[in-house]
Parts: sequence; C-alpha cells; structure tokens
Amino acid sequence: MKLKKVTVNDPVERLAVSVRQSTTQMIAAYMAHYEAVYGERIEKSQLVEEIIRDYIAADKDFAKKQAGADKAAAKAAKAPKDAAQA
Repeated sequence: MKLKKVTVNDPVERLAVSVRQSTTQMIAAYMAHYEAVYGERIEKSQLVEEIIRDYIAADKDFAKKQAGADKAAAKAAKAPKDAAQA
C-alpha cells in the first residue's frame, strides 16, 4: 500500500469539493483496502487529505518553489534585525 498509516491529527478546516461518482467509488475501495492492510477504519475525509498531502509532498518542483519562498521569507524577517544591529 502506497499510503502510510495515518497517525497525525492536525486541526482541520472544512473544505467542500465535488468529485465524480467513479472517484467516490475508488475512494470507498481504497478505504476498504486501508482497513484490510492496517486493521483500522479510516474516515473518507482523512483518507483524501492524506492522499493529497502525499501527492503534494512528492512534487519535487513544488518543493523547490516552497523552499525558495521559505528562504525569502526568512531573509525578509531577518533583514530588519540585521539593520538594527549595524
């Protein structure tokens, strides 16, 4: 199974989406597979969130862009402190 066992429960924010019936059927089948592998049921919303998180985490181009944005934000936050010390 590609999806790891879900162990972290962060605070949630409601997000309403519409998906095709065939997607809903695949999600239900994956939920059953998850239960067979891990011996625990998983909520549909939790499963979908984990799939999305894993997909985004695997996107190397996005990760590079985020790393660049994080560096720029850290540099911007540090700049006034450095100027005050000079």
